[in-house]
Amino acid sequence: MTRVLALETATDACSIALQVDDELLSRHIVEPRKHADRLLYLVDELLASAGLTVTALDAIALGAGPGSFTGVRIAAAAAQGLAYAADLPLVQVSSLAVAALGVQRRHAAPHVAIAFDARMDEVYFGAFVHDGTDLRVAGEQRVADLADISLPTLSNKWFAAGAGWSRYLDRLQPGELARIELSDDPALPEARDVITLAIPKWRRGETVPPAEVAPVYLRDRVTR
Repeated sequence: MTRVLALETATDACSIALQVDDELLSRHIVEPRKHADRLLYLVDELLASAGLTVTALDAIALGAGPGSFTGVRIAAAAAQGLAYAADLPLVQVSSLAVAALGVQRRHAAPHVAIAFDARMDEVYFGAFVHDGTDLRVAGEQRVADLADISLPTLSNKWFAAGAGWSRYLDRLQPGELARIELSDDPALPEARDVITLAIPKWRRGETVPPAEVAPVYLRDRVTR
């Protein structure tokens, strides 16, 4: 039996999902700066629709960032509170990986480069490869100026998604520009993809207690 709740609020999307055995339920809304108001309401609504309470869950998963500092903290705090109340383990996954998995699912792109707008002329960047079964990271996930980004050499073409590309595209080196297929997919991470990444980790025992939740900011200069 599998009962895992997932939360993802690192970007403009407020997204939750619930896996109950073979059934996946989800709610995904794009309402910037409304996450704190909507998240727990959506959790209650989704659990009620499944006839469950938090204490019936096996684990809680979250997209731990990077992204909006405020958004990352909202998911982390909510996951901690729910896990403490029900004595549940937590599973953390990268919000960049979550976004990449969603892009791969929508576009069948095996090589995906995600760039979230990190403000301050920088992006949160990650490159990912999907082999038809699993997603893996190709290189380091980091915050950087696009001018300093070098795409991994394992592919000559990368499907580029996320608002950071369009906002800072003029900063990308010409040689790197030739290696991307630029899309208009905003790459807002969805909790249904948190579920996909988190459940194998949960089954392998790769969980943390609520006190050890560690949001991923990638930098210490605050942006909202």
